[in-house]
Order: sequence, then structure tokens, then C-alpha cells
Amino acid sequence: MKKKNYEMDSAIETNEIHSDDETLKAIEEGLQDIKNGKIIRFEDFLRKHGYEK
Repeated sequence: MKKKNYEMDSAIETNEIHSDDETLKAIEEGLQDIKNGKIIRFEDFLRKHGYEK
């Protein structure tokens, strides 16, 4: 039963994302940033935002 609930929740969430133009645009921009090499290491992200190891 848990698997069925997870699959249903996942389908609903996917549908919500597909119907939200702002979210789709943000995803597309993020993917383009990755293609263009505009990424930083996770450790650098944490440091930049005040989360030191």
C-alpha cells in the first residue's frame, strides 16, 4: 500500500510541476546553467551561505 501511495503522490506532484509555468521556467534555467558550466561545488555553496564544516 505504501508503494501505491508514493506512486500516486509522485504523479500528483509531477502534474503540479508541469502546470506551473514559473517552476518549469526555473527548471529550464537551472538546466541551462548546468550546460553552461555555471555550477559550484556543494562544499563551496555551504561555505558561501555560512554553513562551515
